Amino acid sequence: MIGRRRPNLRPWALAATLAGIALVEPARADRSASAEDRPVPARILSRLVTGRHVLIGRDEAVYGRDGSYSFAGAHQGRYRIGAGRICVDFESGQARCDRVVQDAGRFYLITAQGRRFPFRPVDPDRAAEPSESSEPSEPAQPFEPDS
Repeated sequence: MIGRRRPNLRPWALAATLAGIALVEPARADRSASAEDRPVPARILSRLVTGRHVLIGRDEAVYGRDGSYSFAGAHQGRYRIGAGRICVDFESGQARCDRVVQDAGRFYLITAQGRRFPFRPVDPDRAAEPSESSEPSEPAQPFEPDS
């Protein structure tokens, strides 16, 4: 645009954010799909996430009862649930839709790029307590918009 003096830094900020995810999570994402993947029905997915904190890999997202969404307390927006998918419209204007599947009793989030992450709802009151299950607990961190 002629006469525009202020550069648009949003694409750079988004690129830096996504680069940060790539540095934090490269070993945690499994790019392979399983033949046993089954999309999670919308009613089950809604019960699984609504009003809960969810670990996505080692990162934490919060799905509010009112449809609000935040990732690491910084990336905020509104979410909606469909059969086998969660879509988020971010306040920044970006949006993303990810598949949620179940395989061998475990849930996984699969991004549009095919990256696969464990998807585990947690009780926020128990997030800091040791797990009673045989699985080791992972530290909660954060899920951001795609480009």
